[in-house]
Amino acid sequence: MNQCALDNTKIHQLHLAMSNMYSLVISVNYTKDTYSVLASKLSTIPVAEDKKGFKSSASKYFCSCNLDDSNTYPLFCDFDSLIAHLQNNKGVYSFELKLEVSPSICNWFEGTYFIVDNYENDDLILLLLFKDINDKKLIEENLKDAFKATEIAAKAKTDFLSRMSQDLRTPINLIVSMIDIARNSIDDKEKVMDCLIKMDISSRYLFQLIDNVLEMSEIEAGKFNIDNRPFSIRDVLEELRPAYEEQAVSKDIDFKVLIHNHGLNNVIGDAFRLKQIIKNLVSNSFKYVPIKGHVTIELLLNKVVYNRAFFSLIIENDGPSLDENQIDRLFLPFEMGSIAAPISFSRGLGLGLSICKNTVELLGGTITASNTPNNSGVKFEVELSFELDENNMPDTLELLADSAYIRFPESRILVAEEDQQSFETIKALLENRGIKVDLAINGMEAVKAFENSPPDYYNLILMNLELPLMSGLDATKAIRNSFHENGASIPIIAMTVNVLEQNTMLALQAGVNDHILKPIDVNRLFTALKNYI
Repeated sequence: MNQCALDNTKIHQLHLAMSNMYSLVISVNYTKDTYSVLASKLSTIPVAEDKKGFKSSASKYFCSCNLDDSNTYPLFCDFDSLIAHLQNNKGVYSFELKLEVSPSICNWFEGTYFIVDNYENDDLILLLLFKDINDKKLIEENLKDAFKATEIAAKAKTDFLSRMSQDLRTPINLIVSMIDIARNSIDDKEKVMDCLIKMDISSRYLFQLIDNVLEMSEIEAGKFNIDNRPFSIRDVLEELRPAYEEQAVSKDIDFKVLIHNHGLNNVIGDAFRLKQIIKNLVSNSFKYVPIKGHVTIELLLNKVVYNRAFFSLIIENDGPSLDENQIDRLFLPFEMGSIAAPISFSRGLGLGLSICKNTVELLGGTITASNTPNNSGVKFEVELSFELDENNMPDTLELLADSAYIRFPESRILVAEEDQQSFETIKALLENRGIKVDLAINGMEAVKAFENSPPDYYNLILMNLELPLMSGLDATKAIRNSFHENGASIPIIAMTVNVLEQNTMLALQAGVNDHILKPIDVNRLFTALKNYI
């Protein structure tokens, strides 16, 4: 093998080794502003030889993802300064940067610039090597986030211990003071009774405080048990009602319990945990609601699907509204909003709502908090489902078949219907069940309305198959083939006057999930809706 062939072999081996070690290898003639991409694993920077315009290309590829906080580029984008730095630092410069690995996606790389000896002429030759370190940077960022979260948690627990000390001392001091006052006023029955009432309130608060701490400890230790057994959901609310009505009278608060479960009472679940959720939310409302204020508990049956009943439990008060930061942190443990409560020690340790959220989630539900309209108070909404106790529910089958028991709050349906009278009838039926309704008078409008809607905007489409301009079948196909996020998944129920089985098969092949005949049977309509919403 001659020397030239040997040199070429070594160059090839070196090239192969660098290609395996680095994601991007570039040779640059800085003097002539040309470059060659010797190896690349990046789809945005293909392999190429003797290309012109290194500086402009480098600005495009290396700098677009790397603006700092002051909107200026780092050193590796300032080429004149970079060359000066290389010449003053033995011809080597290493740095970290982001590169666009695919459109709009930037990953972390370790870059190294070398000045390469040039024995042919005076041109300045650079070698650029880039190694993928994205996984390493992600680990570093996760560690930083974890460390920050640990610091926040440690501070929260320190604050908690401080509040714990204060919140224990305050009622204990009050009890000690009341004992002393009562002892010195033994013949004054009215004063002694006043002391006893205040001691009773303080002692109850202490019990609640200790219960919350123990409950949170159980949750964090994973010792939280769910005891599912038959119970009456109405009885749970009725058992809690008297205590809160008495408390409402003493505080001059209007307290209401509204039950809209349409007679469905007997379910299977954990009644104790449900009581715990209600107690925490109602007690929280009583803390902040003003004199002459209002606290309402409302139970709604949303729907029944197979053997499960889905409920909304809404606790609403007209106390102070919350800002966004308070809402975001409301359910975090050891947190306490800046809203002042009427009694200094009644604000608690910030555990009640956290326990409530954990309990709801362990029961398979969700809980949200929001301000009421016009920021006139706070609303907590809990979504829970329970298995039906069919052994103790003789009316279960009637209930499942009766559309009057089914409600769909916060749902929106697109109705594709050309006949205005038919639409008004359908709209009235749907709105009476809490459904928002939009109209499309032909197939093209239906497709356009769906494609222009945000993700998850519509819960279902009612599609008349006999539509002008574009038939319901063609509109269904267009929706299923659209690029919309929900195009393939949104339920579509066909409405048709055609009873032929062949037409039903065509509708199913087009992509409808179900069909109902016109004129519409109300029970059939809502039985179909509850299966898809």
